[in-house]
Amino acid sequence: MLNAEDKPPPRKALLLLKILGLTALLAVVPTIVTIYAVNALVGGPVRDAVGIFVADDGDALAAELGERVAAGIADDIEPSYDEPADAAEIVQRRAVVSPRVPDDTADVSYTVVPLAWHGSSGDHDGARIELAVSVDVPAVNSVMGDAGRTSGSSTTCWRYAVRSSDPDDVADHDKIECPSDLSPSQAPPTPSAPASLDVKASEQVLQVLDELPDDAAPDDATTALRAVFPGVDVIRAERAADELVAVVGVTDARDCIVAVRPDDGPTWRFTAFDRILLEPGETGCSPSLYTAPVTTH
Repeated sequence: MLNAEDKPPPRKALLLLKILGLTALLAVVPTIVTIYAVNALVGGPVRDAVGIFVADDGDALAAELGERVAAGIADDIEPSYDEPADAAEIVQRRAVVSPRVPDDTADVSYTVVPLAWHGSSGDHDGARIELAVSVDVPAVNSVMGDAGRTSGSSTTCWRYAVRSSDPDDVADHDKIECPSDLSPSQAPPTPSAPASLDVKASEQVLQVLDELPDDAAPDDATTALRAVFPGVDVIRAERAADELVAVVGVTDARDCIVAVRPDDGPTWRFTAFDRILLEPGETGCSPSLYTAPVTTH
């Protein structure tokens, strides 16, 4: 036998509870719909009144991406060549021209500005470089189940010490306070002759020649190569029958890349020459290393 307190509530009470619950739900749904409608109108995510849907912070993402770019630069600017390099060359060739950016961020814009540079990677203190890294992140509209992202930006400044003798191949770098004027403290560096060709040079030479049309003239090759290697002191090309032969070299470093582009095939690198021919008074870095080989003893 049920006690009075165990008896189920009357049907009218149950009906009243259901009506109240439905009323509360109907009150919330328009609010959610309104939030998404506002997002669509303003072109970006917004925060709702009760904090249910919170967009990702664009400023925080921009700051994170800026630190990743700065770390990538530290990895890229450490010399991978034998001879020391001056700070201006490191800035021009490794830090600013093509900084490494995170994958899958095609909608994000990056800017790297050199602020100051001095010294050489062969000095005791290394080459000293200061850079400003700016990142701009666009807003992403919210969709059902995703709150989207606010727009954001970040500018951070970094000081690098690049030493040829560092064993870890990563330049020391620290975040510093950005100056009020984010313009270079001196004229932007211009390309100078590199101490030697880096490890990517061979691949770049082959790619440049592969992109030329069949039957390309030697002048076409030298112009295209000069655009990629503006400071290199030896760039020459010659035609030998149905082959275009081009060389890119640094005289002081005895560096020489000899590339052969057949009219009907991909470019390949010729290495079967005696390196003594690169010494002063010898043939030097020339297409003749391939077109008119010399036998040495």
